[in-house]
Amino acid sequence: MDPVNQVGQTSGGSKRGLYIIIGILVLIVLGFLMRGSFSRSEIYGTSVDKNFDGSTTYKNDYATTTINGNKWPDNWPTDVSKYSGATITTAGSTNAQAGVEGSQVMFTTSDSAQAVLDFYKKELTSSGWTSSAPGKPITGSQVGGMIVLSVKKDKRNINIGITNADGQSKVTLMIFAMPDVKTGL
Repeated sequence: MDPVNQVGQTSGGSKRGLYIIIGILVLIVLGFLMRGSFSRSEIYGTSVDKNFDGSTTYKNDYATTTINGNKWPDNWPTDVSKYSGATITTAGSTNAQAGVEGSQVMFTTSDSAQAVLDFYKKELTSSGWTSSAPGKPITGSQVGGMIVLSVKKDKRNINIGITNADGQSKVTLMIFAMPDVKTGL
């Protein structure tokens, strides 16, 4: 028989039950932390995870997109530099099942649009990328209020769009591999 403590409860049994309850609660909290999200749902075959960092990740068999998560896509190519000091607003990737394999990132920076353009012209040239316009150097084109840059390497293409508003440059960077096209009707 357990000794009775000062408030009339048995000390051994109630402490053991309390420890079990605390242990279960700790395991539940750790499970949520290890999952990296606190809410998961599914919409039309796409899982939607609301993450602890305030971001939301959408994932299906073809693509993954994260909104408001300051992280570059996991499959970001090593021959495409990540812009230092970028605040990523959207990042995503597609796989071969989608028909076109690639990555996309949208970010903002307090640097000027020209500084972002100059950075990517230099970095892409040094990594072996060439202009999408045959025989031309890598340059940007002004299209309305946007600077556009298109480059290629092997079967991959990069399109960059840069706008400037409210003292911020907004950059969209899309990398995709062109699928093999079969002909011979």
